[in-house]
Amino acid sequence: MDIDNDRIRDRLRYIREQVGVLEPLAGDDAARSARLQDPLSFSGIVQHLQTSVEAMIDIAFHLCAKLYAREPQSAAHAFELLAERGDLPREFLPTAIAMVRFRNLVVHGYLSTSSDEVERIVIDRLPDFIAWEGIVKEIAHRQGGHAKE
Repeated sequence: MDIDNDRIRDRLRYIREQVGVLEPLAGDDAARSARLQDPLSFSGIVQHLQTSVEAMIDIAFHLCAKLYAREPQSAAHAFELLAERGDLPREFLPTAIAMVRFRNLVVHGYLSTSSDEVERIVIDRLPDFIAWEGIVKEIAHRQGGHAKE
């Protein structure tokens, strides 16, 4: 089975767009602080992060289905399968799992999401989304695809 490069390309584009909206906040302490204190802006930031992780999960599920003919049991399991099979660098696995956990907390409302945690993600973790894009493009390239723009 071949991976659907258009599907992957669309999801990667979506992630890039969402991260692009958040990147200016990473280096602007005053703007970030104001946005995190405003409930509507805070919700928007969380939504951008959540849906970006969901796009990552969608890609991970698609890759597992197409490359291994196997449906993962969970979002975390999808990334674990990719790492087990050598397609996801082992050092990225804890990052991917943390992203899935954040998404689960937000979506399922297990605990409220603190502005401190969201701020830390905006300041320190946005590059992880770009790293994922590079990983996915490498997987697609190895499979004879081209998830590039």
